[in-house]
Amino acid sequence: MKLRASINERGPPRNERTPVQQRARPCPFGRFPGVSVATVELGASWVPGLVEHLDKAFRSAGHRSTLGGPLSDHPVALLRRHVHVCPFPEDDIAGLVELIGPERVVFGSDWPHPEGLADPLSFSDLLGGVADADRAAILRGNA
Repeated sequence: MKLRASINERGPPRNERTPVQQRARPCPFGRFPGVSVATVELGASWVPGLVEHLDKAFRSAGHRSTLGGPLSDHPVALLRRHVHVCPFPEDDIAGLVELIGPERVVFGSDWPHPEGLADPLSFSDLLGGVADADRAAILRGNA
């Protein structure tokens, strides 16, 4: 089922911003290094496109200040340090773990919302290829 024709597997087009991009515009993570955010009911298909966009933008203009002042680190490193992602069951969860790290992936069981499953324990079956310690963190430790 396609929810929005303008979104594809590479993320939103350049003229559309994800909620993470909207919140990170004046980068709060340099001023508030202990802040973490969680994206819920958004899935994870947007993450690879955002990582690619942040990396490209930083490589082309990273030396410039942002609205909130200079970045304290590469924006992808900030994403990996401050943003938790709750993937949909159909997302590439192993790929997400590889991209942002297992400590930033969280399990959502809020059925009937999109990130939940009728049988929440079956989410574990979707973590094939994820190490046992990382699997435990995703299912309960990262919350």
